[in-house]
Amino acid sequence: MEETEIINLFKFTDNGVNSSGNIYDENRKPKNCFYSTENSIIMGFTDNYLIKGDYIQLKLKSKVYKDKNYRYGFCCKTKYIQDAVAGLCYEVLLDNKVIYRLSTKSYYRANLVNILFKAWDNAENEILIRLVAEKDFSGAKHNGYLEVNNIELNQEYSCNYDYDIKVTDSLSSKKDTAEVNLQSCITSVKFVGGGIDSLAVPVASESDINHVADLRAKLVNSYDKSMLEDNGINLDVDNITELPEGRFSVTYKNVTFDCLFHLKKDKPLYVVLNGSKTGEPPEFKRWSWYPVFEGSMLNIADPTYKINDKIYLGWYYGNDEVNYRLLLVEVVKKITDFLGLDNSKVYFYGSSGGGAAALNCAGLLEGSTAITINPQIFLDKYHYAKEFKKLTGIDLSLRDKWHREDSSYWIANSPKSKFILVENINSEDDSVQFFALEKTLNKKFSYGISKFGNLGVWLYSAKVYNTPTHNAQEDQIIYFAIKCLIENMDNPSWDNLKSLYLIITELWREKWALRDEIKLLRNSNLQQ
Repeated sequence: MEETEIINLFKFTDNGVNSSGNIYDENRKPKNCFYSTENSIIMGFTDNYLIKGDYIQLKLKSKVYKDKNYRYGFCCKTKYIQDAVAGLCYEVLLDNKVIYRLSTKSYYRANLVNILFKAWDNAENEILIRLVAEKDFSGAKHNGYLEVNNIELNQEYSCNYDYDIKVTDSLSSKKDTAEVNLQSCITSVKFVGGGIDSLAVPVASESDINHVADLRAKLVNSYDKSMLEDNGINLDVDNITELPEGRFSVTYKNVTFDCLFHLKKDKPLYVVLNGSKTGEPPEFKRWSWYPVFEGSMLNIADPTYKINDKIYLGWYYGNDEVNYRLLLVEVVKKITDFLGLDNSKVYFYGSSGGGAAALNCAGLLEGSTAITINPQIFLDKYHYAKEFKKLTGIDLSLRDKWHREDSSYWIANSPKSKFILVENINSEDDSVQFFALEKTLNKKFSYGISKFGNLGVWLYSAKVYNTPTHNAQEDQIIYFAIKCLIENMDNPSWDNLKSLYLIITELWREKWALRDEIKLLRNSNLQQ
């Protein structure tokens, strides 16, 4: 039996080993192929005469520590099965014990498998993912492949599992396509997206087309609602030993910040800030985007709403004595220090009132980036400023010692930080803001993208029926286009992107126009 070290095991681990053989005959080695791509590992048979017990497998190793909770997760899919309606299966082995087996009847959709357990002792686990023949195939044109991706060998900080191993999958209830031979159960499982590039897979068959559809759905809609459950965890940011997955709160200098966290190890951190209150606080806008973000997500609710429950837009302002934005940045800095991230790996992301706070926070955290969609740059120019004064007594037209009322200050005086403004020119509330910024900075922004040093501006056009145009904002796919702008901020060839982004801007406009037409047509039909 030969073993081959995997040189490029995409981005999840670097200790993979591939091998093949036969369970019952140690001298047999079936013909096989194995290769690693950026997003997956594909292994399979090229032998037309398989014998029962022939296998090809991927071996991974992971260190575990006594009494800690672990989740081993990955996505598997069999494909290219010719003349083999049944007779193949894939198995998962933990320390040479089969803990999961799925027999195939035909090709089927990607299967999310999770292994959940608490470690008995300090050890190094060996995990095998194996494709195996359950019977002989004599002279068949047989070409069975197993594709494995999204491997995660993670310690779970907010879960408490049993010492007995629990295996979950996402296909065992679909009797027409799968048969589970060992006990398993269905749960809501989390998918960690590989970014928009995860869709760039070879398309050479019908199963590949289905695979692209699966990847697209997982990229956007694979969030786990159980993350929103409040387990009453309070994190001491001055003494962090573990970062909980999901909900927790931080009480720092007498201010409590409610947080929602998802880790993507060794990746940048997206600090997502929220705008107006639309439901019961705490709210975590864009929380379901964590599979899309190409980094960890830390969503922080606005504690300003705890001052007065009648406030519906708080801007993370605080009061005359306490600057909530400053405290928030200090909390983020303690968390990024624990994660080992420098400031350049921190992205403050928000729209409207959350965007206003993001601009300020990026200015406070030198070297970080603000990604903002229709933010209030000058708070006194927004229609809610008068109501905010009535409820808090704070006059936003007056200069604040922390410059909370004027984000142009931070854009102009934070040369090491980066700022992205994405503004809808068809929104009166927002055009007032960027016209005022143009005047303050003595710049002219163009339709499409413009760049001035550390400031990037994307003006788009969206009209919507019976909905505030301020709320006609980006989606998860447009996020990737915004991220591309950030990555090219220091690129001298920025201007070469202008034509491309004009095309994207027009497609974005047409998307909103189509929504508008559908709403108008629906309304017309209702009236008839």
